[in-house]
Amino acid sequence: MNLNKPYKTGKINGASGFTLIEVMIAVAIFAIGFLAVGAMQINAMNKTNSARRITEALTVAEDQAEQLRLLPFYMDSSYNVESDLTAGDHTAVPDDTPFTARWTVTDDVPIDAFDAGVLTSGTLTRSKTIWVWVTPDNNVGDRLAQIVFAKFMALDEN
Repeated sequence: MNLNKPYKTGKINGASGFTLIEVMIAVAIFAIGFLAVGAMQINAMNKTNSARRITEALTVAEDQAEQLRLLPFYMDSSYNVESDLTAGDHTAVPDDTPFTARWTVTDDVPIDAFDAGVLTSGTLTRSKTIWVWVTPDNNVGDRLAQIVFAKFMALDEN
């Protein structure tokens, strides 16, 4: 054993430690990464909330359209009874929703393709076009969902 050799201090097996600046740079990189993940999470939550509102509004629009589809084309044979399928603008506030259902009916539009030689004699086809849209209660201009459909009826002219 050689006792004249000085004892080595400092590095153990050639390894060195991190400096304070290196640690601070690593923490800054992780912080930027976590901020980006947080921003993505907030954006995802906002998009999910928006999709939920649109889905609820579409459900309200589908329910209202289905109720209108079930109504008779005319309420009676005199064609002068007021109903939800009368031409014009209509509004309903569904229960337990923050939405308002609105619809417009365009009444009795003859179909241009009518040809007495092709169709049964004495038959005139008429239609009602119905636009249903849903808005938030306090914002009439913000249409969250919209459905358009038509009802048809063949009337005997005789």
